[in-house]
Amino acid sequence: MQTVYEMIDNKKIHKDDFDVALIPGKRDELKHVYGQFRLEERSAQRDIEGAQSNTDVVFEDIDNCPLCGATSNESDNIYHIHGMEIVSCCSCSFIYSRQVFDRNYDQSHYANKRISDMQVLLKNHPIYANLDSTKCRYALQSISAHSSPPGTLLDVGSATGTLLFEGRNAGWEVFGVEVSVPQANIAIRKGLRVLHGYFPNVCSSFQQESFPQTFDVITLFDVLEHILKPKAFITEIRRRLNPGGILAIQVPNIDSLIIRLEGRDSSNFCVGHWMHFSHRTLRRMLEDSGFECLTMETYISELDRINSFSDATLTAMSGEISETQDSLKLPISAQNLHNAMMGYKLFGVFRN
Repeated sequence: MQTVYEMIDNKKIHKDDFDVALIPGKRDELKHVYGQFRLEERSAQRDIEGAQSNTDVVFEDIDNCPLCGATSNESDNIYHIHGMEIVSCCSCSFIYSRQVFDRNYDQSHYANKRISDMQVLLKNHPIYANLDSTKCRYALQSISAHSSPPGTLLDVGSATGTLLFEGRNAGWEVFGVEVSVPQANIAIRKGLRVLHGYFPNVCSSFQQESFPQTFDVITLFDVLEHILKPKAFITEIRRRLNPGGILAIQVPNIDSLIIRLEGRDSSNFCVGHWMHFSHRTLRRMLEDSGFECLTMETYISELDRINSFSDATLTAMSGEISETQDSLKLPISAQNLHNAMMGYKLFGVFRN
């Protein structure tokens, strides 16, 4: 049976269709707006360091592994960066920051207008917007293999509404939750039903805003890495899923080849990214929470950036990441990178 998107487009979306590293010229066209975005991130980081030096309360410590509960004191230190200790749990190998924002600073950080404006500028760039739309269609295509519209879909962290817009076009009844006021307002202007706030707190407003209490599909794109208590968060997500409902998750992949190659210089190690998932730890957390893993993959290769490293470095690092200690064959292709689960983003589909 054809998926919804195959019927609409008469072709199946492939992950290479939104991989900027594989589309000639697109990386260069995005270079300026990404450069502006990184400058604003660094400025925000300086603000945080200034607040910390003035003895304002910014960080609080995590005492136990967010995945297995083992004491953080027995974890292995990986990096100390931006005031955070990035550690690996000695019990389950989950990687996380021992320091996270206290609740008040966390909310003020996400309300930062400069950061919000830069996020909107990036998302509105025509090339980024086109790639993001294609990626969302790919994700919805994957979801439709397990749950097809009509039905209800909630996107938590819905940003400017790209996934909701594409989901509505595919036949879903869509709803969103977003912490950024500017991004939520953009989605609302598109005619999408989006609430501004934090999940699950915002659920109390569902009834008055004509939101369902439960959904057939919930999506979390680049959300879970920001959550201070991810297992409790997933438990709340599950309460809002119908029996047999589908949860789709995208997170940065801590075992991606580019993150491991760049190490402490990777932009993935930034304030706000508290949890760092591999395909093994993401799957474990979801299965421990009662979900069945239906599919798990990586997408977005970052192949052009990877190829700036020497062959010797690529061979050594890919062997270090691999569970079998087998390094990737050179020259590395996007396909063998994804086959080894070393792409930049993890994408999983789970059943309640």
